[in-house]
Amino acid sequence: MKLSEGIFKLDDIDGNGGGKRYQSISSMKTPFSDELSFGINQEIGNVILDARYIHRQNKNRIILKEEGQQGKKVRHFARGKDYSNNVYTLQIQNKDSWKFWQTEWRASLGFDWLNTKGIDIGVGYDPNSIVILDGKQMTELEMRSKVNNNREEWMARIGVDMSMPNYNLEWTNRIYVKAPIKGVNQLDTGRGSSQLPIYRSYNYGTHTQWDTSLRWQPKIFGKHSAIVKFDILNVLNQTRKGLSSKEDYGFYAAGREFWLELGYEF
Repeated sequence: MKLSEGIFKLDDIDGNGGGKRYQSISSMKTPFSDELSFGINQEIGNVILDARYIHRQNKNRIILKEEGQQGKKVRHFARGKDYSNNVYTLQIQNKDSWKFWQTEWRASLGFDWLNTKGIDIGVGYDPNSIVILDGKQMTELEMRSKVNNNREEWMARIGVDMSMPNYNLEWTNRIYVKAPIKGVNQLDTGRGSSQLPIYRSYNYGTHTQWDTSLRWQPKIFGKHSAIVKFDILNVLNQTRKGLSSKEDYGFYAAGREFWLELGYEF
């Protein structure tokens, strides 16, 4: 926040050297989270079932607020509302590797679901203001609750790992299917004949990503070994991006990435 304060002083958007853009934060407490987690693990034959639950209560949040009339708005840090997250995870995998020729295989299937409640809707928004979304009148807060505001609420995971112990070789694969991202686009500001801001909802659909990694760790002598690891993230080069109607936030999924790691272990 100190860095942000310095940057906005250089911007001088308010005409006062940025000095009035932020109120003092010295009286604010450090943000923290209380977390409760619970998990069960069950083995059935060569199958391991894993179920987990995490409840996270986020407290003493510090957010950026905007106040004042148009053209004289001042941004400052303020204490945000506390909110909670619930994370549910279910995963199944094989306990012992399946052996085929000189290879050993492991597989896993998992699902994560995130449920977020009561978070602030953002800078410059009045939660009680009246808007029209897809032809229906509602409050700003009700509209924001109908979309996930650029958050991925669930994700399915598939893992397939192969190793060749005789050659010190490992090949891992992860496939992620991520939830649709939903949001709104402003069609009318409400300053004309409509009198109320008009929005239309959008849905960017699901996003699939495949990450693969190849690791080779040959022994040199004793406990010494070299490490060569090559990763390809987002093999399919599937991306999605979006920007809000006010252009103050957005999302972007990175394209294909290549990573090379060289190491020495002793």
